[in-house]
Amino acid sequence: MEISSSITLPSQDPVRIDVKYVDMFPEESDKTNDSHVHPECEIYINLSGLAWFSEGLTLINCHIIGTQPLCYCKDLKLINCTMEATDLSFEYSDVEADIHGHVDSIKNPRSGNITVDSVGEILMTDDTVMDCTGQVHIR
Repeated sequence: MEISSSITLPSQDPVRIDVKYVDMFPEESDKTNDSHVHPECEIYINLSGLAWFSEGLTLINCHIIGTQPLCYCKDLKLINCTMEATDLSFEYSDVEADIHGHVDSIKNPRSGNITVDSVGEILMTDDTVMDCTGQVHIR
C-alpha cells in the first residue's frame, strides 16, 4: 500500500487527510477501528479492488479513480464525491452515496441508495449470490 499521508480518526474529528495513491486489499486493511472517515482525498486505484470488504468507511469530498471500487462493503458512505474511470462499482455493497459527475458502471449494489449525475450502465444481474435491492438515482 502506498499512501502519501493517512490518519485513522474518530468520525467526529474534522481533520483533513490527503490520500494520493492507494492499493488496498482486505488483508492489508486496518482492523483496529470499526469506523474510518476520510475527508477530502484523492484515491487512485492501481489494481482493482479499492477498499473491498471494508466496514464503516466514509469518504467525504473524495475523487476516486480506477476499476471495481468499493465492492463487498458494509455501511459505506460517499458524501459529495466524484468518480473517474470507475466501472463495476459497489458490487454487493451496503451503500449510501452522493456522487457528482459520471460513473462508468454500477453493478449489483446490495442495499442503499446511490445518487449520481449520470451513469453509463447499471447492471442488476440475475445470477447474484445474494439479494441486491440497492437503488440508483439519476439527478
